[in-house]
Amino acid sequence: ANYILYRNRGNQHLFNEVKDEDGKQDFSERFTYLLPSDMNIYTVQADYLHPLPKKLRIDGGFKAAHVMNDNEFRIADQVPGSGSNVSDRSNRFIYRETISAVYISSRKEWKRISMQAGLRVENTQMDGNQLGNSTVGGSRFKKNYTNAFPSFFASYKLDTSNVNFLDLSFARRVRRPNYQYLNPFVYFVDQYSLSAGNPDLNPQFAYQLEFKYRYKRYFGIGLQYNYHNDVIFQVTEAVDKVFVTRPRNVAKGVITSLITNATIPVATWWNININLNLAHLHLQGEAYDQAIDQETFSIRSNMNQQFTLGNGFSAEIVAVYNGRDINGQRYIDPRFRLNAGVLKKMLKGKATIRLSVDDIFYGWRQQEESRSLQNALAYNLYVSDTRRGAIGFTWAFGKESSKRKRTLNENSAQEEKGRVD
Repeated sequence: ANYILYRNRGNQHLFNEVKDEDGKQDFSERFTYLLPSDMNIYTVQADYLHPLPKKLRIDGGFKAAHVMNDNEFRIADQVPGSGSNVSDRSNRFIYRETISAVYISSRKEWKRISMQAGLRVENTQMDGNQLGNSTVGGSRFKKNYTNAFPSFFASYKLDTSNVNFLDLSFARRVRRPNYQYLNPFVYFVDQYSLSAGNPDLNPQFAYQLEFKYRYKRYFGIGLQYNYHNDVIFQVTEAVDKVFVTRPRNVAKGVITSLITNATIPVATWWNININLNLAHLHLQGEAYDQAIDQETFSIRSNMNQQFTLGNGFSAEIVAVYNGRDINGQRYIDPRFRLNAGVLKKMLKGKATIRLSVDDIFYGWRQQEESRSLQNALAYNLYVSDTRRGAIGFTWAFGKESSKRKRTLNENSAQEEKGRVD
């Protein structure tokens, strides 16, 4: 079982200013966003493994996850001497969701061939209540649906020394919208931009087929085919002089990839892991009566270098490059980041202290161009606080079996944690 509480009492400040061509101010306003929110996530999971004769194994289990999200969005108009709420731009959204799943899989090994097949069945119940405000009425939605997710994996040994392998896999997967995406309230960003959620969002489904060659643990290369339907994207509509953005199930997409990975033991103290993905992306759909038909070639790479320095010291350098990408109506320009960290083990290996810096060269900036807008183009540059320094201390205590249980509990809520904005 697992319980996670997210509590936020943060504020955000917004300053909008419009100037004419001579630099004179035409318009300005200041807001403070009050963003109290509480999210409770409860998960229960149990797994069962039953070995059978002749290298046959059956696994099964169940998982239940319940989420309660209470999210407020209040704006205080910062006119000098005034701290009152701007009620027509304020909102409270209460959301509850329960996902119940059962799954079973079977694995069989022969001399050179091993196979595994599985099936997961999930039921989802959703209840969202947007309470409204003095000028905008509230709304409520409920949903209940069930889906099945089959999977298959096969591996063939090309030799008797367990060096070369061929793998074939197939799976159907689901990606659910972030919790805040379901809030229908229209948020005021600035006088030219509005943002809203969408309670009619459906989950996004994907079918993945992969064929891969492996050499021990050092090298792998393969072909991957992904078909996505009901793809969730943030899409924008130009209404008069205002851009309104909300998530929608707008498209189907096909991604065909050449994937490679390599582990290079350069020295006893230096190890390199490289992942490279060369992909062709093709997206087709419709948003606000405008056709979406976009495609591009993209490169994604990740290189992780690990150094063992002695006396309990180790270091890590991670370089990440994302090439040109498609996100709904948007083309996203390439971007790069470099992270580094140093770690020191202490107290006979039970404690560690870590110093790290993310995005050293401040290159993880998202620059995008929005197309498929009726009579309009939009360009955006998002610069976030991605260059960060951190220091952390970890002290491990207790029995090893207790550590394994904690790891299992943490993993049981990974999907729910990934949907928190």
